[in-house]
Amino acid sequence: MLVSLRASNNRFNRTIPEDIWRLPQLATLELANNDLVGTLSPYMGSGNNLVNIRLGNNSLTGTIPGNLTSNSQMLLLELYDNIGLYGTFPAIQSMVGIRTLDFHNTSISGTIPEIWASFPYLEYVDITSTRMTCCTSQAYVDATPVNDLLPKFLFFDGNLTQYDAARGIEDKDLLDPVQPTDLMCGSVQRDTSLQRDEWNYFDLPVTNNALSKQKWHISPVYSWYKNCTCTPGFDQDNSPSARVPVVKTTLWCKNWSAPWQGDCLDMYTFQCRLHEEPQLSLQGKVGLALGGALMFVVLVVAANMCMAYASKVRRLYVRAKMRLQGVPKHGKMSLVVTDIEGYSDIFKRAPEVMYCALMLHNGVIRAAKFANCGFVLEQEGDSFTLAFYDAFDAVAFCLQAQQALLAVQWPEGLGLDDEQHSIGSLSKRQPSSESLQPDFATIQHF
Repeated sequence: MLVSLRASNNRFNRTIPEDIWRLPQLATLELANNDLVGTLSPYMGSGNNLVNIRLGNNSLTGTIPGNLTSNSQMLLLELYDNIGLYGTFPAIQSMVGIRTLDFHNTSISGTIPEIWASFPYLEYVDITSTRMTCCTSQAYVDATPVNDLLPKFLFFDGNLTQYDAARGIEDKDLLDPVQPTDLMCGSVQRDTSLQRDEWNYFDLPVTNNALSKQKWHISPVYSWYKNCTCTPGFDQDNSPSARVPVVKTTLWCKNWSAPWQGDCLDMYTFQCRLHEEPQLSLQGKVGLALGGALMFVVLVVAANMCMAYASKVRRLYVRAKMRLQGVPKHGKMSLVVTDIEGYSDIFKRAPEVMYCALMLHNGVIRAAKFANCGFVLEQEGDSFTLAFYDAFDAVAFCLQAQQALLAVQWPEGLGLDDEQHSIGSLSKRQPSSESLQPDFATIQHF
């Protein structure tokens, strides 16, 4: 008792014997990739145990028998690459167990039946390169939103895939030179957001997880290329004067092996023009030039700021490195000796006031010393002996200390009252700070 017949990938070039369809226990029939001819037998649906039918890539002609779709046990139906198969789908509401429907590259026409939404186990549908279309009028397509061209349980997502509009046209000379051939078209997905009563006509247990796994492959011809756009680098021109007739639908009416039923479709598509950058006006060019000049100035200022900041950072690094070396003990160095002129006489006349002034003086010396990486070798009273690694730092220390001492607010009572000529009395006016300037005459560089 024959249950499975697998004879794919051979060179059979006859018709399928009628007796095969009458085998009562036949469950699988695989005759794909041969050169079988003739029409499909009306007995195809007589065997209720037939589960898998693979007849793809042959030379079969005619229509699909109506009784084929009455088998509720059918799981897989593949009739692809039989360009001579034409007509519409028969009512297949009984095929509730179907998982795979593959009719690509056939001449099947019509629309996608709404009843397909109710198949609980459907996983894969391929109707690319067929004659199936959503509509029969270009005016209707133009006035209808793109997702309304599909059954309500399907929609176009944002994933664009490349499509060759010239596929299936053997004589490329028939194509209009301006007709786009490479297009980017939206993929089709199952809409899982619909309420169950909107599509589940059989009230079967269908889960959203199963619906989300369905794969739908539908040719852009179905939506009259409304879900397509031009490839990158080209602009889409939808103006009425730029529309191009679709040669593929015109050839359908001329295919005698698969006669077209009804009037020929006058389908049109858009043109794709090479993208051109808009030309700037005079005002735009002037504005662009001014913007460029302003940007250049900003970049120059920013570069200077970065260089100044980098230079400052470098100086901080070099000075920190000098401080970590400690007091110079050998090699080249610069020595600076400071001394307050008249310190002893002023200290005798006003010791308390001079002591406060000496603290201010010493603070200035130490601050200038630290800022210029100096080191105190010896301090005795008002005199400092400092060492520097670099002569430049020694000179900078002297200048900074002198400027800082000029800005100090010295305590009153450091000088003599010139009018009273009293040696023992203290002047109540602010003395000149020149008397407290250290003597930097002694600077030696070794």
